[in-house]
Amino acid sequence: MFDQFSSGLLVLLASLGLSLSAGVRAYLPVLALGIASHLPSIGGFKVTLLPQFSWIGDPLFIGLLVLLTIYEISADKIPVVDHLNDTVHTIIRPLSGALIFTCTNNPLTDHGTAGMIIAAVIGGSLAATTHAAKAGVVRPASTVTTLGLANPVVSLVEDIVVIALSVISLLAPIVGALICLVLLFFVVRGISKLIERRRNKNTAIAGSQP
Repeated sequence: MFDQFSSGLLVLLASLGLSLSAGVRAYLPVLALGIASHLPSIGGFKVTLLPQFSWIGDPLFIGLLVLLTIYEISADKIPVVDHLNDTVHTIIRPLSGALIFTCTNNPLTDHGTAGMIIAAVIGGSLAATTHAAKAGVVRPASTVTTLGLANPVVSLVEDIVVIALSVISLLAPIVGALICLVLLFFVVRGISKLIERRRNKNTAIAGSQP
């Protein structure tokens, strides 16, 4: 059995994986959290929503999340629509990540408004990072190299990764957090290389102009 602090710490670690996943699928990780809040114990700890966020576990909201998850997964499989979908979710996914970090009892939210702001920034930043990798690196690369034909397959892989990471994060938060750190390393590295290539390209274009 875990004491209250240890349980909150595990919830915080679980939030890492869920927030990171929210940058790829905005609604599924929140859905997982809402369902988890009804279970007596997950991985030996209890997911407890803060009173002001109890609506996340409301059956009606969970039903809405199911519909939104189906919509997002389906839209991401359709050429052209997938890019529009990513554009629309540029704001929604970071907000989802921020929500995941701030809606539960954990060592950050236990410190009042300041802690909740820090939690929101961390969760939003994690989701924004993976969203940038998905919408700015992975999907454009797939579109250019395969004319978009591989996008549905890439999307399916993303679905599997998000589901797996969400489940692992809730069942084994420490393992999920370690996986997140590895994924985050490669995500940041990929974004950095993209920025460097674009900078070099712009420099080359500027240098070629009379």
